[in-house]
Amino acid sequence: MKLDTDYLKPMEPVSYPEPFDDKEYVYEVKWDGVRTLACVDEKIRLLSKRGRDWTMMFPDLVKSLRGIPDCILDGEIIALSQETGKPSFPLVMKRVMSKSNIPVYFMVFDVLQKGDVSLLERPLMARKEVLERLLSSSEVSAVDYVMSSGEKLYKRVKELSLEGIVAKKLDSPYVMGKSEYWLKIKYRRRQKAIIIGYEEKGQRLRSLALGAYLEGKLKYIGRVGSGIREDEAKILIQHLRENRIGSGKGINYVKPVLTVLVEYAEWTQKGQLRSPSLKGFLGESPESITL
Repeated sequence: MKLDTDYLKPMEPVSYPEPFDDKEYVYEVKWDGVRTLACVDEKIRLLSKRGRDWTMMFPDLVKSLRGIPDCILDGEIIALSQETGKPSFPLVMKRVMSKSNIPVYFMVFDVLQKGDVSLLERPLMARKEVLERLLSSSEVSAVDYVMSSGEKLYKRVKELSLEGIVAKKLDSPYVMGKSEYWLKIKYRRRQKAIIIGYEEKGQRLRSLALGAYLEGKLKYIGRVGSGIREDEAKILIQHLRENRIGSGKGINYVKPVLTVLVEYAEWTQKGQLRSPSLKGFLGESPESITL
């Protein structure tokens, strides 16, 4: 039976605390992009995780999907940083928000339907076999995966400072929404940032507003309050007050001269750091701090 695309929701993994090895699982890189379902037939549609139709934002991806037999594909749209060659969530969000010409790539890892036949009840590895055949002669390719060795893949992801890995049960059906058949193991990555402002509570430093350069423009990437030692805060607040240049939206803005290193869980949909923690001060040139 053909699936109703108006009611589709991507299958999502639940969090798991640490990597593991298990012959009953397949392991994939967790891509730092925007989750997308591609409905391929006479009219190609690209749907966000929440069902938003953003086909018009990605004409290049639509072109690459033409010629693929009718199906519904699941994957992640990513953009690569020119500086690091790694997936950049802020960069792909800039593409979404501004309709710019930033190159993007569709990392496909599952298939929900082939022709008019639903594959939701098929086991994962059977779906992957179908996926390989569907994409065999197209510009789009299925993402790589490893069998059994989750710890080894996680170690490599950590070395490359990628987002993490996803462990998937070999026999798992495709379940819309969150499911324990799929487990995400995230790596808390690090990001260099510029202090662009601060927030006070009473006379004490509450948080730092952070920024970084994205394609030559300074972009706000969130606030950090965790990890600031009391002795550092006393010295830092004096310096920040002396370099204050204005205020707005609860932030006292300062000259962007101090650089820091923060650890974070992931990027939010608004392009801000989630659960950041200050790890130290850098003394690097602000212009060198990029996303």
